[in-house]
Amino acid sequence: MNSIDLRLLELLQIAEAPVYSAYRWLSRQLGRELSMAEFLRLLASLLEEDVVCLWAVDLTTQERSPWSEIPPDLEERYAEIPDLDDSFDPFGLSLTLGRAADLDASPDWEVDFDFEERRSVVTAKPHALESAQQQLRRLFPDLDFAEKDRGVAEDRVRITGSVTERPGAAGGR
Repeated sequence: MNSIDLRLLELLQIAEAPVYSAYRWLSRQLGRELSMAEFLRLLASLLEEDVVCLWAVDLTTQERSPWSEIPPDLEERYAEIPDLDDSFDPFGLSLTLGRAADLDASPDWEVDFDFEERRSVVTAKPHALESAQQQLRRLFPDLDFAEKDRGVAEDRVRITGSVTERPGAAGGR
């Protein structure tokens, strides 16, 4: 579990959320559009661990049925729809908290961005540091992260760095 996962769980604690709406909301919370592919990988992992539940909602009857996995072509299906509306999911997919959701969990790693100042701070348990850095590069493929300072406090490593846009890179949906 990490701070990005926990932000998504906080949204789902409030109410069931359409998948595409959750993607857009999480992007806004982090301050920059996420890679859709990585967002779906994040969901797949949380779904497998029963931290979230995925539902297919019939758009006519509003009846819903549980799904055990993210459709393999979902990223492409979203990409085919121009001008997606942030307030719903065009395929009737929604998310709720799963039985294993723990909103009080201490995250293995946390990230804080200040995109205006081009700064990031990653605080992680030593065993989770490499995983955190890899996931951040996947979530934001259009950004370069450069370490400026590293320190250790208690059981955490704290890395302060710069964030710059990668020339010619396209992230998000």
